[in-house]
Amino acid sequence: MKPFLLLSHRPEDVEAQREYDDIARFAGLGSGQLEQLRLEQTSCGINLDRYSGIFIGGGPFNASDREKSPLQVRVEIDLVEVARRAIELDYPLFGLCYGMGILALATDAVADRSYGENASAPWLEITDEGARDPLLTQLPRRLRAFTGHKEAMSVAPSDATVLVTGEACPIQMVRLGENVYSTQFHPELDADSLANRLLAYQHCGYFPQGEVTQTVSWARSTKIGGEVHLILRRFVERYAR
Repeated sequence: MKPFLLLSHRPEDVEAQREYDDIARFAGLGSGQLEQLRLEQTSCGINLDRYSGIFIGGGPFNASDREKSPLQVRVEIDLVEVARRAIELDYPLFGLCYGMGILALATDAVADRSYGENASAPWLEITDEGARDPLLTQLPRRLRAFTGHKEAMSVAPSDATVLVTGEACPIQMVRLGENVYSTQFHPELDADSLANRLLAYQHCGYFPQGEVTQTVSWARSTKIGGEVHLILRRFVERYAR
């Protein structure tokens, strides 16, 4: 099997490794089946034919940031180029949270601060189109997932299919073509993973200042169903080649 590739940009070694481990675990990828390219360290020049598919990970950047460092600008240029190539070729790609912002930059979508969500675990709704999608078929039409983001798509790409919606954030999962996906929620996180990430990014505005202990305690005690993690495994099973 050709490996999958995770495009990361988290500057912290520990968090970059945790993201890799979480995706590999819930996607069912073993040793050597998931490679990681850390874009905060190197520019992105990849041969898509080497991989079964690509994951775009999250991190501290937002597509809608008004001020962007040279590093952020370069990372976004690299990721937008990958996203546009994937869309053009209908190549298997799965964006996680920040991936929604990248797809917005790569298309005619809009990502802004209208529908940000503090760290939470809302109930989400699979749309009729989503219920027919190979990654979501036969899952419960209502599922709970972890979220936490400053920006979100307020307008989906004109040729996208919205697969999952939410009350506080209406566009939670989209598909472009047949093989390009992105979620606003986090199918790669369980309770412990979220708690660790909240501790690492406690000063980044994902929950009110001064509520670290309460928020982390909430995260560790909140359980979500395994069906949300199944989305990643289905992506891998569908596109492994």
